[in-house]
Amino acid sequence: RKLGGGVVHELSHEIDYALHFFGKPDKISCEMRKYSDLDIDVEDNAEIRFYYNSKVVNIHLDFCAKPANLGFMIQCKNGIVKADFVKRKLFVERVGKEEEINVDIENFSQLYQEQLRFLNRLVNRENQRDIKECDISQGLEVMKMIKYCQESNEKCTIVEVK
Repeated sequence: RKLGGGVVHELSHEIDYALHFFGKPDKISCEMRKYSDLDIDVEDNAEIRFYYNSKVVNIHLDFCAKPANLGFMIQCKNGIVKADFVKRKLFVERVGKEEEINVDIENFSQLYQEQLRFLNRLVNRENQRDIKECDISQGLEVMKMIKYCQESNEKCTIVEVK
C-alpha cells in the first residue's frame, strides 16, 4: 500500500475513456475494497461513479474477474457500444442491427488509440481530435480523478470535482 498501486491506479484507462468521451465530471463517488485472497496489500475492486448534469457514468474495476474482462460499455439512446480489450473487438448494437469489429493490433496502447479513433468516428463528434498517446496534461487529469476517488472512498461520500 505504501508503494501506491491498487486497482484504480493500475486500471485507469477506463477513467481516461470517461474523461475523453464525457469530460470532467461534476462529482465523483468511489468505493474501493479488497475482496479477493490475492497476495496483495491494496484494493482489488473499485466501483466509481462520475456524476454529470444529465448523466451518470459507472466504472467497475477489479483484479479478480475470471476470465479477465477489460473494456467498456456505453449505453446510448439508440444502442450500445462495447469494447473487449482481451478479445480485441468492438461490438456495436443498434435496434435491429449488430456489428462486430475485429481490431487487429499488436499491443494494448495501439488498441486503446485505435478504439478511441473508431468511437470518435462512430459518434460523429463535432470536435474530433487526433488520438495520440496520453500527454502530460491528460495524465495529470486522470491522476486528479484518482485522487477524488481516494477522497470519496476515505470519506464514504460523494465529492465535488473542482
